[in-house]
Amino acid sequence: MTREFFLQDGWETSFVPHAYDWASTPLGEPAHWPQSLKTALARMLGSDQPMALAWGTDLILFYNDACQSVIGTQPALWEQLSPGMERVRDTGIPASITAQPVLLNRQGFPEECYFTLSFSPIPVDDGTRTGGVYCTFHETTRQVLSQRRFGTLAAVARVDASMLPTAEAVGARLMDVLSKNPQDFPFLILYSQPDPVSPARLLAHSGFADKNHAALPETIPLRSDSGTWPLSEVFGMNGKSLLFDLPPELTVLPPGPVPSRALLLPLLVPDQPQALGCLIAGINPRLALDEEYRLFLDMAARPIAAALGRLKTLEEKPKNIVENDQLIRTLIMQAPVAMGIYRGADFIIEVANNKLLEFWGQSAYQVMNKPLFEVLPELKEQGVEAILKKVFTTGQRFFGSEYNLHLSRRKKTEEVFVSFALEPLYDDAGNVTAIMAVSNEVTDLVKAKKEVEESEARQKLAIEAAEMGTYDLNMITDELIYSDRFARIFGMDPTQPLNRNDFRNRVHPDDQAARTKAHEEALKTGMLLYEARILWPDHTSHWVRLNGKIVFDANQVPIRMHGTAMDINEQKMQSDRLEKMVEERTRELKEINILLKKSNHELEQFAYIASHDLQEPLRKIQTFADIIQQNVTHSGTAMKYLPKINDSARRMEELIRSVLNYSRLSMNGQSFEYTDLNQVLENIRDNFELQILEKRAVIQSDPLPVVKGIPLQLNQLFSNLIGNALKFSQKEPFIRITARFLSAAQIRIPTDAQPDDKYLELVFRDNGIGFDAQYADQIFTIFQRLHDKQTYAGTGIGLALCKKIVENHHGYILAQSEEGSGATFYIYLPLL
Repeated sequence: MTREFFLQDGWETSFVPHAYDWASTPLGEPAHWPQSLKTALARMLGSDQPMALAWGTDLILFYNDACQSVIGTQPALWEQLSPGMERVRDTGIPASITAQPVLLNRQGFPEECYFTLSFSPIPVDDGTRTGGVYCTFHETTRQVLSQRRFGTLAAVARVDASMLPTAEAVGARLMDVLSKNPQDFPFLILYSQPDPVSPARLLAHSGFADKNHAALPETIPLRSDSGTWPLSEVFGMNGKSLLFDLPPELTVLPPGPVPSRALLLPLLVPDQPQALGCLIAGINPRLALDEEYRLFLDMAARPIAAALGRLKTLEEKPKNIVENDQLIRTLIMQAPVAMGIYRGADFIIEVANNKLLEFWGQSAYQVMNKPLFEVLPELKEQGVEAILKKVFTTGQRFFGSEYNLHLSRRKKTEEVFVSFALEPLYDDAGNVTAIMAVSNEVTDLVKAKKEVEESEARQKLAIEAAEMGTYDLNMITDELIYSDRFARIFGMDPTQPLNRNDFRNRVHPDDQAARTKAHEEALKTGMLLYEARILWPDHTSHWVRLNGKIVFDANQVPIRMHGTAMDINEQKMQSDRLEKMVEERTRELKEINILLKKSNHELEQFAYIASHDLQEPLRKIQTFADIIQQNVTHSGTAMKYLPKINDSARRMEELIRSVLNYSRLSMNGQSFEYTDLNQVLENIRDNFELQILEKRAVIQSDPLPVVKGIPLQLNQLFSNLIGNALKFSQKEPFIRITARFLSAAQIRIPTDAQPDDKYLELVFRDNGIGFDAQYADQIFTIFQRLHDKQTYAGTGIGLALCKKIVENHHGYILAQSEEGSGATFYIYLPLL
């Protein structure tokens, strides 16, 4: 049993305590209602879609203005809906009911109406169970009535009256078909009028339990006013029907509602000067006798008139459903829903009314007499062709509810939802020759239903994930509805009654001005956003971010503001910590930068001294030593030491030149350009030609690629590595150079490169004296030597230069070796 409350004054006053004695209900006062209920009510009351909401184990019922205007207060209806709502509440599974019959008193009588109902669960605040149920209404009365009536006319059209030998047989057969629709025909009586002077004769009837009822006289005189039914008046009205109020003695008691009126329809055919009879149809008291109802009754009478006309003229006509096509076409073209007929196995569009053309987004010229799937090819692969073929081959009707389609119309593809019925049409041999389709687009209804469901889910997920509190403020009454988390964010007990001032007074005095300014700006823009410190009862302060949106009425008066609050205290603390860390790091970087500039300056000074102050005395030593060597010819001692002076000077000059080269690499400003490594290798071969011949060395190489680099430095790299291989050898040198492309993940040493970055690997292998593996990193240090200069000449800078060159190219270098087993150098250069 539901309890029903209608919040008549809209959202602004719906939760005013004095509007209803809520304390007497299981819900209690609105201030203590669950936040999920408040949010659901706010959404329902603000919607233009007819919606109801049932809450709790008692299914306490609310509904909005749109629902009130469509349905009104109907206790019987709510009793009908209760089982469906209970199932959704208990299972949490959405459900829907199609073509739900409902009796509504909207026009002064109980009216037969139909609705599609959609039920959606509403979770409680913590999401552990379903607290209530949404119910959305979409009226389908016109569609249901049109489909029902069209089905009746289609059944009449399939009757082959030419095989019925008598008027009685015609009446009995057609009356049997029409009686299967008692909703539109509570009772039917058929009289024939063989000639202008003979009494009308009863042929058939339906809806009467008593065969001797006063409304069923066997004959009715036409030239007397004493007849039960005013047939003479009908026959004298030039083909017009007559609406007749039933007197008590003619009241019929069919299984359904008792009719109080009947419509008398003369049976006319074009080639007969007078009516051939009269069809008396009881009017369903639960339906308005509107233009559509009258047209349907007239359409039902026409096949009877045609059959009686055939019998009267004794003209046998071939059995063919096409004889009644005009009836079907007229009904289709005037139908309030989309209808059409598709002929043959190719589904040629034979009939399409304006509603159907509008749904397709096409004109009659574009579609008529063309195959359906030539006009709408996108429907073929969406299951529509398979459904039509099944109806065509089996003769079975098909009904589809909220069928999802993607339809190309108005120059774009749209997602639509359609409820439809497919009815097979037969020829005289009983073969299906065409399909009649009745469809109704329900896209707006389905999307509205999904939007409600998705919006609820998103809102709940977002609020839970962000740990936000929600609020809803009535700006007319200053009443505030808030979630439990909202109160806790402000450091207050949500079980205690709180008002807007309680929350406002929690804002830190230093932040009150910012709050006031934010609210003033919100009145202009409609959006509220500010951050403030909240003082808790324990005297601690907590940073909170508040968001809100203001709703204005038609006169731009603010009536409501709803939004969220989020505790950002930890974010603020983290932000402060990060700012301090950034400041500290910035200070450290400044100090490091100063030291780096100082170091660079000292290096520049050293290079300057090495290139100027040191070279000058060296040149003098060499000059004087040369003079002494040329003039002192008898002093054996002088001749013994003078060459050593020259040798030392040359070594010192070479050392200084190497230091300068290293320094220049550190301050490199040269640009990258494409360099052919094959040409680089040839240049080095030329430079070492004499040593190669002298030592009978072999240099073997793969084809090398063209890379982007600094040509002079790449020459220096190859020269140093090949020169070392020639120098540090005790047998005929063999040097092998290979190249391949690989990813950073394949490099043999740890790097800071991305795993998918591409690199060129160059490998230099020799058969020289090698070195102990423990010195693999030490050999790249400037001035580092592993052998004395008497055994192997050099400055100890060559491999340091190699490493600097590779680093200048943003690459990596690795050495591997064992004493007496040669050395291998791996160079990795990025592909720029």
